[in-house]
Amino acid sequence: MEINNPLPSLISRLYQDNDNLGTSFKASATSEFDNGSSKNVQTTGRELSLSIRSQKLSAISKEFFNGPIASKNMAALSQSLYENGFISNSELQAIDNTNTQQSTITQSKHFINSFMFEASRQGDDQTVTLLEPIAKAIENMDTQVSTGQRQNEITALDNATQILEKLKSLNSDDAIITEFENVVDVLTTLDTVRKSDQAKLGIAEYEAIQNNYAELFERPIET
Repeated sequence: MEINNPLPSLISRLYQDNDNLGTSFKASATSEFDNGSSKNVQTTGRELSLSIRSQKLSAISKEFFNGPIASKNMAALSQSLYENGFISNSELQAIDNTNTQQSTITQSKHFINSFMFEASRQGDDQTVTLLEPIAKAIENMDTQVSTGQRQNEITALDNATQILEKLKSLNSDDAIITEFENVVDVLTTLDTVRKSDQAKLGIAEYEAIQNNYAELFERPIET
């Protein structure tokens, strides 16, 4: 789904309408700024935003700027900029001169990273903390799963569900809710796949044990 209004504008308006969005997830998160001025909050938000953007730009730089950029890599570079929330879908299409529909997974990457940028700009470190596992889970969903990665995926689905329910309770813009529903769908599908893989692995291990047992104890007696 392509959002008609710029995504950062929609998320920014969400914060304008709900200045306690992040703190509503965890009441204690307000303590850091209870006695501070709005200037301190803005400074913290600016620093948080710059930190997140610099980390993502550093990763992109390492991938694409270790030498001259070949023309064949320009499409991958612009795609990476889109997925990491630096450019919109319309800007991506203008750069690539295409009208390709992005996959739900790619759109979810873009949406979560864009949400993280705006949350960090607002100084909403609580929401950023909730979004980080989601971004990581979607980014690494095609890699070899480890115990730590699996735990992060479970946390990501829980966080995404919590945020979605909160956005619905705030009567947020339909476009934002739809995008977050897509994120939850992606993570739910990933969770189902992981559980299925684990079940298949368990069955395979059980069958291997049974076969080993049969070879050891049920071998025909030689005469």
